[in-house]
Amino acid sequence: MAGETLTGDFYTPTREQIVDQYQRDFKFRQPAARVGDGSLAFIRGNVIADTLLPVYADAASIANDVGLDDKSTAGLDKELERIGAPPRFSAIGGSGYVTIVASAGGATIFEGDELRDPQSGLRFQCVATKRYFDGEEVPIEGIDTGDQTNLPAGTVLTWTSKRPGVAQKCTVFALPNGLGLEGGRGEETNAEVIDRIKAAKAVPPAAGNDAEVQRFVAQTPGVPVQAVFTYPALYGPGTTAYAFTLAPATAGASRSPNAVQMAATRAYAIGKLPKDDNIIDMLVIEVPTDLMLRVRWSPGSVGWLDAVQWPPFVGGGINTMKVTSVTDALNFEVTTPTVPVVPQVGSTFAFFDTLSKTFKRKRVLSSSVVSPFVLGIVCDPSNGASDLDFVPAIGDTPCPYSESLDGLVAPVLEAFAGLGPGELFDPFFDEGLRQKRSPAPPAWPSELSSKSFRALDEITSASTVLIVDPTIPFPTPVGTPGVSVNLLVLGKLSAFAV
Repeated sequence: MAGETLTGDFYTPTREQIVDQYQRDFKFRQPAARVGDGSLAFIRGNVIADTLLPVYADAASIANDVGLDDKSTAGLDKELERIGAPPRFSAIGGSGYVTIVASAGGATIFEGDELRDPQSGLRFQCVATKRYFDGEEVPIEGIDTGDQTNLPAGTVLTWTSKRPGVAQKCTVFALPNGLGLEGGRGEETNAEVIDRIKAAKAVPPAAGNDAEVQRFVAQTPGVPVQAVFTYPALYGPGTTAYAFTLAPATAGASRSPNAVQMAATRAYAIGKLPKDDNIIDMLVIEVPTDLMLRVRWSPGSVGWLDAVQWPPFVGGGINTMKVTSVTDALNFEVTTPTVPVVPQVGSTFAFFDTLSKTFKRKRVLSSSVVSPFVLGIVCDPSNGASDLDFVPAIGDTPCPYSESLDGLVAPVLEAFAGLGPGELFDPFFDEGLRQKRSPAPPAWPSELSSKSFRALDEITSASTVLIVDPTIPFPTPVGTPGVSVNLLVLGKLSAFAV
């Protein structure tokens, strides 16, 4: 059929084509007439082109705005309004807690009291008025916005106008996931808006169903909700549990909401739902998942630095070499269940830094056999041979070094970024939808599969990438009903030669 060959593009003529068409029509009607440059036909053709071009431009804009992927920013905003979804999420600031120092009896801190980061000048504010006592955590959120407001735990902030009985300085509290202030990000992108529209259209919300719970949670002001997951009839009819992930500020950033963000969704969403419904919010527990790859680099790419790589590949799982003792960035011990291979002096290897999501280089200055299964490693600090800032942690996995290693990180992070939380029961008591996660896979799959890592096949620097650990498919552990769901995140990453 002819339709099978259409390009899908809305065709509009150019200015020159409009003028040429008019000249041809004029010549057809008056064969003897002059239609060249400067003729009446030429002048009229250009006038008509001037008139029609704005009309064609409007028509093209309307046609290209029909499909979601082709919609303009304004068109996407209109579509959000048409389907009753929350408008485009504005940029927001990071949120979390600060630990205060207070006099005996504590002090009252008011909602809106301002804090600043003296290093960057970023502003934050208290979000709950109450009397706080010495060592207590005060919930705060960013006045300023963007991912720069996601401050690490331990950052010292100062009160702009401190209340009596409270010390001028306070410290960003470490959340259970090890982070400080989180959730700060820029304005919602068009790609994120498209995903939200598609999800909203898949299951129309109504009468307190799963989709309506999801919609109200997603609408919570000031919370960058990426996706909401409900578990209907968790404890019987009229009971629904929900959990949600955050739109990450950067690739690989935490998607687990903190207590401040959870409380905000609870206050907003539950108040809009039927009063006789029992709606339960749940924690999202991030489960670090170590990933080991075997790689053959493509011809022409930067391969392994050493002809004889250290450490060699001896298998995954319990055979993996691990750091068991650390003195500093240059001195540590590693062990394997098998007799470890002693590295040559000058061998270069790497550790994956889970914070910066990059590989850190180390070079062997000397090594010693501490016991039959333990090696002591001393790294070379001279001339930038070893990264002097990165201190390996107990349990870290060394692997051979290549300048191409960092090219593996983005596809791996993409695999984990596409996951949703797991289930709360296994097995289920029936074949229906009760107690099962909504939306169900394949939307936001809850297990790592070969499909998760398709982006690895697109890496030009590697001709072969094999996944050694974990065994694929790798499911998300079952959560605790009504308390928490689990979400797989990248833990340690290592790569060895095929």
